Amino acid sequence: MKYSTVLSLGLAGFLLAAGSALSLIAAPESEVEIGESIHAVIAKLGEPEGQFQQGRILTFYYSRGMVDFTDGIVVKSTLVSSDEARQIRQARERLEADQRSRAEAEQNRLTREGATELQRRLDDKAFAAQPPDVRLAAWQDFARRYPYTDVTAQIAGANQNLNQVLRQQQAQEGIQRIDQRRTEIKARFHQLDKDYAASLANWKRNEITAERNHLNAELAELNSRLLTLKPAPKP
Repeated sequence: MKYSTVLSLGLAGFLLAAGSALSLIAAPESEVEIGESIHAVIAKLGEPEGQFQQGRILTFYYSRGMVDFTDGIVVKSTLVSSDEARQIRQARERLEADQRSRAEAEQNRLTREGATELQRRLDDKAFAAQPPDVRLAAWQDFARRYPYTDVTAQIAGANQNLNQVLRQQQAQEGIQRIDQRRTEIKARFHQLDKDYAASLANWKRNEITAERNHLNAELAELNSRLLTLKPAPKP
């Protein structure tokens, strides 16, 4: 074979290969037309990356966009080019990275401020002297403002103190009610004594005696409850 012939064949092969490569690069991306079937879309784009059914509308998800079908026929397509899809993806990734960076910076700021504020409150004697309901509300507000600083122990302590105060208030109210009832019973005893002395009828005296017995039983119960409500004497 002559050199010129070989050169011609080689040049022809190179041009053929280059032309094939250029045709691949320049080949338009598959588009979807309204009215095409699901099978036609899958033949062009391949199987979807995801899909969702809502009523009669079936949506295929691709990296380039979405295709909506009704009864197996394309009714809407929001496909974009691969370049546009890549730009959208990169923009979304930049936005997500920026949001993560901002969130981390905000978390770091709240962590620093929370630690400083926590120590300040722990050292504040005036704050420690506040009523438990005030301290509980303050710690709960602190937890909302500084979610990365753990104050569960402080909230639990203030809540426990508040419960103790409430129990003491309830006990005091119970003691006052008992004392009032005891006073009423003593006054009733005094009146019964006078009625008993003034009455000559046995049935009346029997009624008075029965009422006194009932009041004595109630008084004994009140005295027993009083012992449970009053704090034990300090040793």
